[in-house]
This record gives sequence, structure tokens and C-alpha cells, in this order.
Amino acid sequence: SGDLFARRRCWRRVLFHVRHLLRNRYQPFLVTLAVTLLVKEEIAFVTAGLGAFILLFQRKYRFGFALALFGVAWGALLLVYVIPFFRGAEPGKFYYFSGGWIAGGASRYSYLGSSFSEIVVTMLTRPDIVLAHLFTREKIQFVLQLLAPLAFLSLFGADVAMLVLPTLGYSLL
Repeated sequence: SGDLFARRRCWRRVLFHVRHLLRNRYQPFLVTLAVTLLVKEEIAFVTAGLGAFILLFQRKYRFGFALALFGVAWGALLLVYVIPFFRGAEPGKFYYFSGGWIAGGASRYSYLGSSFSEIVVTMLTRPDIVLAHLFTREKIQFVLQLLAPLAFLSLFGADVAMLVLPTLGYSLL
């Protein structure tokens, strides 16, 4: 329940920095983003998506690229070094990669590899594995249940809808 509470608080902050981003208010955007990055590790990858949004749709190429690169680097640093350090494990030994106490020892991304680098390589070189995992009946139903309440209108605002892709991506993987 503590994790759920942290996630709820975290996503409220995400809404604040997205609001600032959409209004081109970059200083409060960066402040709220920095605070949110300290709460949950997956926000690093949301940050990468926000950087891509800035790059592609707001056409602030340097800022967007730098933010996307920072998000990926921060996420890798957290997952490979920081979190394992505080859990007393070797670098790269975290429950996302090599089993552990979550789900009775099962690893969330074990089908992609047993380390951060293996997961990245598999995702880049074996898209068939990723697509086979994404296009299952349950996951398609999940996406439809997300889109149906608003009659699929969110698909028409593709630029803003792109902001959810990182979250949707790691949720479906």
C-alpha cells in the first residue's frame, strides 16, 4: 500500500509538470520534474518521453534531446547502480532483471534478458519478442479499456497522447 500511495502522489506531480510543459513554462516544469524524479524510478523513462515530446512537437531540439538523454541515463543509473546499492545487491542485480522478492521470485522483464544491457539489446535487436509480448489478448483489451471511455478521442490528439507512451510502454512490457 505504501508503493501505491507513492505512485498516486507521484502521478499528481506528473500532471503538474505536464501542465507547465504544455504552457511552455519550462522553469516550473523542470522544478516539478526534478522533485518527481526523486520519488519513483519509472519517472526517468517518462522524462525521456517528455524530452521526445519537446523535441518533436515543441521543436526545442537541444532541450528535448538533452531531456530525453538525461531521462534514459537517470533511469539506467537508478536501476543498475543506485537501487541495487540500497538493497545490498551487486550492480545490475535488481528484481526487474534477475528475479527477487517480487512475485515469488519472478522477474518482470526476464523474457527480455537478465540485466539492463541485455534487456536494451533484446528490445533493439529482437522486436519480434517484444511485439509477441505486447500483442496478447489481455494487453489489447487493456488498451481498449483505456481508450473506450472517451470514445477513442484521445487518438486524435496524437501530440499530447504521445505523453503517455512511456508509461503505457513499461506497463505493457
